[in-house]
Amino acid sequence: MDTAIINWLPVKTALVGIIAFLLVMSYLQRKQYKMPPGPPHLPILGHYFAFRNDGRLYAVFNKLGKSFDDIFTVNLGFGRSLVVLKSAEIVHEALVEKKEIFAGRDDESWKFELLTDGFKDLTFASYGPVWRLQRQMTLRALGSYLASDKLETYTRSAFEEVAALIEKEAEPFELDLYIRLLVFNIVCRMSFGKRCITVEIISYAIDGLEFTWLKNKIGEFNEKVLGGLIPSDVIPVLKHFPIPSSLTAKRLSKELDGFFKVKLEEHKATLNTGSCPV
Repeated sequence: MDTAIINWLPVKTALVGIIAFLLVMSYLQRKQYKMPPGPPHLPILGHYFAFRNDGRLYAVFNKLGKSFDDIFTVNLGFGRSLVVLKSAEIVHEALVEKKEIFAGRDDESWKFELLTDGFKDLTFASYGPVWRLQRQMTLRALGSYLASDKLETYTRSAFEEVAALIEKEAEPFELDLYIRLLVFNIVCRMSFGKRCITVEIISYAIDGLEFTWLKNKIGEFNEKVLGGLIPSDVIPVLKHFPIPSSLTAKRLSKELDGFFKVKLEEHKATLNTGSCPV
């Protein structure tokens, strides 16, 4: 019995040391960056369980920030924190008046890293030369539509198609489905349609296999991955373990990437570089 206790002591000492180290690091981090005040939280774990119990981020933020003004800190656990801005005035000050200071992006969120192939995305990329080039390319592409009647043509055509489907409804129906169909048709025509051709462009039917598949996959990704906090976001090393949330995120990301790559190859195969470049 005494031998067992002696053997257990080094393990116990190590655990106490690790916990003490994490507590000290959490305190120093908060003190170093002079974070705004926030609701009380558990040591090390922070408010992690609040997000696990309710995947609606806005609902958790509202609940945690009831006793605070327009700005407060939320502890995600394991040394990660974020600052929440509640009022339109504070958001305008941070993102408009001081946009250069707050132009950076979170590069520690694993799900966004997975979704954007390493933050190679206009929305999630950090401010810098790559982001400026992406912005320039995006504005140039959008400008080609805004400078002509293509966007108006696509929008009118998609609206007429969806309106015709709505008129056939005799019973109560989900309007959200038709709104998605409308947006999908416009975006897909801009992204996957043949350039400078107003006929034979891609049009998704509400019962079409591609539309149904893409709608379901994006909905599943939003619900299961983007809809809340997943363990791998808080403890990045968990992305290497076969836990359900990480496996689901990897599967959905791979399936969506595969779909877009197929469309890209189809576009390359039919691209006419001699007419109407974007």
